[in-house]
Amino acid sequence: MGYNYVYDDNGNKVVGTNGRYLKSKEPEVLGSILPDFNMGLSNSFRYKNLTVTALIDIQQGGNYFSTSNMWGMYSGMLQETVTQNGVDIRENGMVINGVYGKLDSNGKVVYLDKSGNASGNAVSNETSISAQRYAADFYSGPTAQNVFDASYIKLREVTIGYSVPSKFTGPIKNLNIALYGRNLATWGLDNPDFDPESAVTSSGNVQGIEGGALPATANYGINLKFSF
Repeated sequence: MGYNYVYDDNGNKVVGTNGRYLKSKEPEVLGSILPDFNMGLSNSFRYKNLTVTALIDIQQGGNYFSTSNMWGMYSGMLQETVTQNGVDIRENGMVINGVYGKLDSNGKVVYLDKSGNASGNAVSNETSISAQRYAADFYSGPTAQNVFDASYIKLREVTIGYSVPSKFTGPIKNLNIALYGRNLATWGLDNPDFDPESAVTSSGNVQGIEGGALPATANYGINLKFSF
């Protein structure tokens, strides 16, 4: 639950004449923590004494709220507070996408022109705001700005193993040497700065909230197995 953008009947986001997004008068449902599905794919390939195994994890759907994104934008720590579409917004400011408007007493969108007069039709936003104002609104503006799709595809693990022929091992039997890597790559993120898995907790009231937890790190190692 949180404050949404205000949309007109054509799906355009509505901004005030100050060039900032309007937000809904009341909190709305912004998503669900529950994904459509989770699945894993494990494949193993063997050629003579060489074995390669890969594990891929997939999540489709679900949403999470990123506290780190909210504070990262508000404090100017994220790259998005520096450039947008290749433009240095700290030097030049920016114009966000939307149409001018306001909400009447019934919660309906009334179109405005740049001067704040009723226009009767949609007028695209032309009002520039500073990067600081834009970023600060991730804290004070629509909550929906910090809600993201939790879908991902992860290369969870790759293992390359080699079984050394017994003629080379003497008294040692079943000698196997394997190199492994875990958490090697992630694709399909709605927000490339954050890992949706870090929004999963064991506390019932904070499901779906990413709150500064460190994401899983890539790690590498060697497994050695043998017997006598």
